[in-house]
Amino acid sequence: MRFYHNNGKLIAGFLVLFLFTISCSVKAQLKEMNPLSKIKIEIQNTKKGVTLKAMEGCAWSVLGFNLTEGQSQNIDNFGMVGQNDPLAVNTSSHSDFLITITKTREGFRLDGIKGTSWVALTFRLAVGKKSTFDDTGVWSED
Repeated sequence: MRFYHNNGKLIAGFLVLFLFTISCSVKAQLKEMNPLSKIKIEIQNTKKGVTLKAMEGCAWSVLGFNLTEGQSQNIDNFGMVGQNDPLAVNTSSHSDFLITITKTREGFRLDGIKGTSWVALTFRLAVGKKSTFDDTGVWSED
């Protein structure tokens, strides 16, 4: 009985080590599948919508579009992506990041679909004010 008891602890130890190794491997593979993009974007709340100024990681310089409360717009490193665009849904392999911007009553909600370490960011931003976000979700307001 003592032999079985000692082997049980040994087997349990190997099982824990095996599960830990598998877990680390899966996390590494997921990171490779959805790497972070180095982006930095200034967002300004305007009366009619939003103005975005690319500071890093985008092929575009400035984007401006109308958004009313509850409306959304997808953007990636090439610019605006249509809401019904299959590339947006499938997170095209050609874009480094994909973000959905939704105007809320107090400001904005950003959903990081691809290339960001954050899933969603919600923040207040008064009309005429600016803020800056990046792939890690670090914020600064003017």
